[in-house]
Amino acid sequence: MKMNSFKKLKKLLEPILKETREYKRLNSRKFNPSNQYANYKDVVLQICSHLLSVEECLRFGKHKDATYINCTHAFFQAMSDNGFGVYALQKELLLDFVNTDAPEEIIGLPRPFKRALILLPKDFITSHDGISVNRVMVEFIDPPTFYDEVKETFYYVTEKTGAKADVSEYGKNIDVPLFRWTSVVGFDYLYSDTFAVPYPGESYSYVPHVSLEGYDEYSEMSFLSKVSNILFLLILLLQKRRS
Repeated sequence: MKMNSFKKLKKLLEPILKETREYKRLNSRKFNPSNQYANYKDVVLQICSHLLSVEECLRFGKHKDATYINCTHAFFQAMSDNGFGVYALQKELLLDFVNTDAPEEIIGLPRPFKRALILLPKDFITSHDGISVNRVMVEFIDPPTFYDEVKETFYYVTEKTGAKADVSEYGKNIDVPLFRWTSVVGFDYLYSDTFAVPYPGESYSYVPHVSLEGYDEYSEMSFLSKVSNILFLLILLLQKRRS
């Protein structure tokens, strides 16, 4: 979406979205962004727009789109538990991450947080759609609690749509802890990637799971892997600093 189109859509939607419980919950915190990063209120507006468009999107079969479902689940959980941290990454640090490969094997990974919003410098990372991705929601997902979160999310979807959502299959076969990032940009571009991470004392190979659904599979895979690599290195750095 071009900047002019984004501004027009924002002007149209902002008065409506500001009156919603989703916006009021997510925007209850105080955050003063630098103009080098995404504006927190703009991020909140786009997350809320996604949540409030669930009914319309499901009519077009979006419940079969893994990226859409991942984003819906992640954004609803962020709205429900809005005490997550916000991290703004400096460009110099990101340059180091881009030029560093994540280790092939993870041995133990104590979590520095359950969920966080990561703000990236504007125009530093461009997706395969040509869109600047300057914010990502990241979270750790554990199998036992994940099932309950999925049910909560689909209850929310049911409330919005008036039709009972079927959760019998979604999340059913997840039996390892996961790390997931999601992003919505310009109200209409959704991105998501998920990969397995170990509990402390265990190990897994680092193999990001990539859903190749775009018109250019190689570009999509490269973009998702680039963002996942950066976020994984950030997690390792945060944990190292805490220890």
